[in-house]
Amino acid sequence: MRRAARVFTMGFTLVLGVAAAAVPARAAEPVRVYNCMEASEAMNQRWEQMLGIKTALLRMSCGEMWARIQAETKEGTNPSGIQADLVVSVLPDQILIGKTQGLWLPHPKSPGWQGIDAAYIDPDGAGYNLGTFSWLIYEKGYAMPKSAKELLDPKWKGEILLPSPITSGTAYLIVLSFLSLYGEADGWKYLEALDQNVAHYTRGGGGPAQLVARGEAMLGLATDEDALPLLSKQAPVKVATPEEGQGAIGQWIAIPKGSKAPDLAKKMIDLAGAAEFQEFLATYGNLTAREVKSPLYPTRPKLIPIDWKYYGQKEIRAKIINTWREKFGHKARTQ
Repeated sequence: MRRAARVFTMGFTLVLGVAAAAVPARAAEPVRVYNCMEASEAMNQRWEQMLGIKTALLRMSCGEMWARIQAETKEGTNPSGIQADLVVSVLPDQILIGKTQGLWLPHPKSPGWQGIDAAYIDPDGAGYNLGTFSWLIYEKGYAMPKSAKELLDPKWKGEILLPSPITSGTAYLIVLSFLSLYGEADGWKYLEALDQNVAHYTRGGGGPAQLVARGEAMLGLATDEDALPLLSKQAPVKVATPEEGQGAIGQWIAIPKGSKAPDLAKKMIDLAGAAEFQEFLATYGNLTAREVKSPLYPTRPKLIPIDWKYYGQKEIRAKIINTWREKFGHKARTQ
C-alpha cells in the first residue's frame, strides 16, 4: 500500500527483554486495537503471548478505518473520540492529517525502534512505520505484462480488476503511484485509459487477487499482502512487479489521544520494532522497517517516489478521491 522510500536496518535482542519486563502481568481490560493489516489477528496474538496482555481487535479495510477515525473524532474536532487504544496501519497521509488534528498521543524515542532509520519514525513520536505494503500485478491467463502500459492493451478489456480508493488504502496507493509516475494530468489520462479494461473496482485491496485466483478475471492489481497466502496454497496465479516500479506506503502504528491503556499501547509499539516481530511481519509479504529476510521480495523492488508531504494534505486527499469517484465510481462495488 494493501501501501514512500524505504531504508532498513537490524537490531533486537535487548529490546524485547526491556519491553516484556516493564509490562504489568495482565491488564484488567483488553487493549482495543484498530487494524487493517492482513496479519492483524496474528499480531494481536503475538502481543498477548509476548506481553501477557489481553487485546480486542476490530479489523476493517484501511479506508474504512480512517473513515471511522474521522467520524469518531468529528473530523478532528474531538481528538479524544477514537474508540481504540492503538491503531495499526495508518497511512502516511493520515498520520500527517492526524497530527494537524491533534489525534495522536506521542511516544517519542521508543526503545524498540533504536537502530531503525529515522524515515520510519515520526520526529515528534506521533507514530512509527512498521514497513510498507505495495501493489502487485496478479495474472492468470495471458503472459504476464511487464509494463504498466501493457495493461492498456485492448485484449484485457473487461478482464482487469482494481480496488476502489473510496474504501481501500491499497487503491489510493495505486492511484497515487500512477499520478506520481506520469504526473497528475497524464496520470489521470492513464487511469481513464486503464478503466476501459476494468470490469469493476472491488471494496478491499485484496479483492482483485482473490477473484483472479478464483478465475473470475485474468488480471488484478492488488496488495502484496495477499501474494504469499495465495502462492502457498498453489493458487493458479502469477505475481509480478511492473518494470516502471510500484508504489509503496507506510503502515504506521500510533496511539490515539484518549487511549485508556497508553502504557500498554507504548509497550506494543516497542515490541513491534523488535527484529523478531519484524521478521514475523515479513512472513506476510511486508517489507519491514528493519532489514529482515523477505520471502516475497528476494531483491528490493524498484519504487515509485510519492510526495507524501503534498498528498498528505487533507484537502489534496479529498480532491484525489472525489476526482476518482466522479470518473470511475460507477464501477465501484460496495460489497
